[in-house]
Amino acid sequence: MAPTDPSNDNHACKNSILGSLNSAEQPLAEDDLLFYYYFSQFQSPKKTEVLSEEEELDRLIEVGNTGKTNYQQGETPAKQENRHNIFMYNLFRRKGSQERASTYLRKLESAKNEKIKKRISKICKNDSDAVTLSAEKINPDDARRRRVLEKNAKAATVADRLNAQRIMNSVLRI
Repeated sequence: MAPTDPSNDNHACKNSILGSLNSAEQPLAEDDLLFYYYFSQFQSPKKTEVLSEEEELDRLIEVGNTGKTNYQQGETPAKQENRHNIFMYNLFRRKGSQERASTYLRKLESAKNEKIKKRISKICKNDSDAVTLSAEKINPDDARRRRVLEKNAKAATVADRLNAQRIMNSVLRI
């Protein structure tokens, strides 16, 4: 009886694989490859998850829309709009544009589903970075005055900085 060497067995296996590759068989055409690909997809179907709107909202907000989500073809327009609003809220929140994020949060709050409303109010209470919506309307005159004051303050700081640069330049020249 000949001693069996595991390295010889591996070598024989590799040779048989390479031998089949080097045979006169022609490579598959693109149509055949596509057929086998689609056939394999139907042989091992992935389990699709059916989530409620509240669970989808939780998943999308917690994940931050970084992972892939299963978009189903038969969605209602309201559900698609909710997905869009959630995506835009997360996007503008990450970008730091609180005003635009608050508009999408308002749209989400106006949803008809009570579970979504509760979840959003819970997010606003618990998350310090989330946009808090004011319960009262802002007077346009107050907003205009605030913008003018901010503009004047920015102009004053720019003027102060330029004045400081002029003083530094004059001191350095002496």
